[in-house]
Amino acid sequence: MAWKVLICIFIGAFIGNIGTVPALRAQNITPGTNGVVYVKATPSGDKSGRNWNNACSLSVALDSAKSNKIKQIWVAAGTHTPQRVADGKSTNQRDRAFVLVDSVKMYGGFEGTETDLDQRPSVETRSSVETLSLQGRSILSGELGGGIKAYHVLVGAKITDATLLDGFTVTGGNANGAD
Repeated sequence: MAWKVLICIFIGAFIGNIGTVPALRAQNITPGTNGVVYVKATPSGDKSGRNWNNACSLSVALDSAKSNKIKQIWVAAGTHTPQRVADGKSTNQRDRAFVLVDSVKMYGGFEGTETDLDQRPSVETRSSVETLSLQGRSILSGELGGGIKAYHVLVGAKITDATLLDGFTVTGGNANGAD
């Protein structure tokens, strides 16, 4: 219940205009076994998301989850930055955010070789140095470059208890708008 309250804090009005958000090409996302889509900070292969060798970006996976049969999104360790605006309309790059999709379970912290959710390393199996430095973590970052930060890194609206976010560090947002 507490995480729902936290997610609601990220929801807010979008204001300002400091740049145009670049358009992304539509990609053919293909869920792998059991409706899983695989994500890496740097997409690979054909970027279809059907396995680790063909991983897509998190923004593309979330967009596809709205109309696809995606049940889970497995996210490899690394820093993931939102590529799309939350409302789908704004031209302000600070409006970029990861928008949770109802009933989709997102798991972070993968090495990028796992074939089963139980193979994902736990925090306890990582060395204390890795844990402290955030290595081996799936980081959702609002740092857009050039000192610019997203208003909201993560947005959740109209989601139910069937939605899950597990294994992520969220950082780098700056909701400093007038509203």
